[in-house]
Amino acid sequence: MLRFSLPDVGPLLGTLLNIALVIAVAASVLAFCLAYVPTRVVLQPEGVELRWLWRHRFIPFREITDAYEYEDNSPRGSLPRGVRLVHGKGADLVGLKNILKRDRFLAAIRDRVERARHAAP
Repeated sequence: MLRFSLPDVGPLLGTLLNIALVIAVAASVLAFCLAYVPTRVVLQPEGVELRWLWRHRFIPFREITDAYEYEDNSPRGSLPRGVRLVHGKGADLVGLKNILKRDRFLAAIRDRVERARHAAP
């Protein structure tokens, strides 16, 4: 009679599951921390530059079609959260929680977009 015995994989499987759990928790903590890294917004003479970590995005004023206050429609009520810039390649949200900064930024964007439209041939 032939008997086959399988190796004991219990300790190995437990170790692999522990490693997977540690990696999952570390990835979750990293994602949570990265969510709170603010986007830097720089108004350039020709457009808006958005910087987040290693990513840079430049949006020329002549490509911006709309700029308006973004509102979060959460169950707690409608709370303004920032400014949404609509342009030819989609839309970008600039999170400005400070009302004064948001209003000044929105006014500056609208003014510069209007100037770019009038200056365009």
